Amino acid sequence: QTSLAHLDPNLANQITTKGFHVLPSPKHNKYSPVAFTSTLKALADAGWPPQFLLMYDETWQLLRDSVHQITGDSNVTIESDVNVWSLHRNDPPGSYIGGNFVGPHRDMTFDACHDDDEQPTSLSVWIPLNQCGATEFNGCMRCLPIESDDFFYCPLHPRHSTNSHYTDDDAEKLLVEQFGCAIWDPSTVHWGGSYEPERCEEEPRASLAFT
Repeated sequence: QTSLAHLDPNLANQITTKGFHVLPSPKHNKYSPVAFTSTLKALADAGWPPQFLLMYDETWQLLRDSVHQITGDSNVTIESDVNVWSLHRNDPPGSYIGGNFVGPHRDMTFDACHDDDEQPTSLSVWIPLNQCGATEFNGCMRCLPIESDDFFYCPLHPRHSTNSHYTDDDAEKLLVEQFGCAIWDPSTVHWGGSYEPERCEEEPRASLAFT
C-alpha cells in the first residue's frame, strides 16, 4: 500500500486524473538488456513457465529499484501478486501460461483500493523486460482513461466489474521502454495486448508485474 503524498506530483496527478502513467527506464540502469529474455527462453526450452524467473535475485532487484523510482524512500508493501508474463510468437493468446490477459478488467474494485477521500491506496506496476520494450503491436498494455469510464466511481454497479464491451479503440496503448514502468490505479480498466507478428518486427514483450 502507498500514499499519493509519496509520489512525484506529476505522477500523482496523472494517476488521479487519467488513471495511469508511464515512467522511463532509470537513468543509471545496471541490468543486462538480454539477461531476462535469454533466461525466459531457457526456461521455456526446458518446459518451465516464465514465473520461474522469480527464482533469480536480479528480478527482485529490478522490482526493488522500480519501487524506489516510483515512491522514493517511502515505506510500501509489495502484495503477493508478483508475476511474470512472456508472450509467444506463434501460439494463440490465452493458450499458455504467462500469456496476455485479453479481457478488459480491473485489478481491484474502486472501494478496495481507495481511501475515504477517493485517493488510491495501491498502484499496479508493469515493467517490460525485453529490449524493445512494449510497442504498439508486440503486446503493450491497454488502459481506459478515467474520463471514458462511466463506472469508475461506482463499485456497486454491475458494469463496474463487467467491462467486456471495451475495445482497443477505447483505450490508450502504453508504450514503455525496457525497464520503464507502466503504472495505473488498480481500478482502471486495462488489458494486455496480443503479439501481432504481421504488424511488427519486434520480439514479443515479456514483463514483470506487481501491486
